[in-house]
Amino acid sequence: MVTNLVLLALMLFGFWLLQHGRPWMGGSMFALATAIKVFPVAVFPYLIWRRQWAAVASMVVFLGVFLFVLPAPFRGFEHNASELKTWYQGMVGTSSEKGFGQRDEQNWSWVNQSIIAVTHRLTRPVNYNQDDPAKPVRTMNIANLDFKTSNWIVLAISLAIGLGYVAVMPPASRRTERSDAEEIGILFCLMTVASPLARQYYFLWLFFPITVLAHRAAYDPRSAVRTGTWALLAAAGGLLLLSLPVFPNDLQAYGNNLAATTVLVAGLVWHMRHPPAVEADLSQATVELQLHARQQGPQPRVT
Repeated sequence: MVTNLVLLALMLFGFWLLQHGRPWMGGSMFALATAIKVFPVAVFPYLIWRRQWAAVASMVVFLGVFLFVLPAPFRGFEHNASELKTWYQGMVGTSSEKGFGQRDEQNWSWVNQSIIAVTHRLTRPVNYNQDDPAKPVRTMNIANLDFKTSNWIVLAISLAIGLGYVAVMPPASRRTERSDAEEIGILFCLMTVASPLARQYYFLWLFFPITVLAHRAAYDPRSAVRTGTWALLAAAGGLLLLSLPVFPNDLQAYGNNLAATTVLVAGLVWHMRHPPAVEADLSQATVELQLHARQQGPQPRVT
């Protein structure tokens, strides 16, 4: 749990550095988070899409530093490279019907709320009680597909989500601090559920998107929007509360945290596409001023 909070702090600090014109430092924070736990690497394609080239280069360089250079004096280059290879083979290269990584018993069980795990539980007759051999076998599948077909469904869902995210992101000319907060909030949601293994404490990353939506619920000038946003937060909170031990694991097996994340993403997308009228007008005015300045060209200096 503490590790995931540290990762969240590193990622937020990295984006703060980007906003303040320090992309190399920001990229180093992203690299450090990825070196600690690999799933923050999902920020890499986002940086490429937003053309944060300095941050991309920094992330690549510092990943090499954190993974190869810094451990070398203590473990040696060859031994360190061998351990990285062992890690890759054990965590990435061992996907099968039994599971992936080094904890097969947790991969398809109810404790894993990732897109991969929930999709496989719904499309294959896998035992979601496998984390405890003493429990009876329980399945929840609504289809009876094979492992390969389920993986194709996961790939299709992931591709659709990625394309949808790109589609709702505002162009660079219309970005504001408000839209950036919502955009990054969505990114944090997607990074959490895209991790192959997303236990309950991974969803601590939802603190940031929840904070963004709480700000909208409190300060949006439209009263109906404030009411709707509070209702959306209440729905997401209710789904998250199903993770408490008082509720049966059967409910959690269906992905209550994944569903809560989906609700939060929907709210962030709506706010990003429907900013208050005053802010939308200011954004349009800024675009028009930029276009006018380009048409006029450089103005002579008056001395």
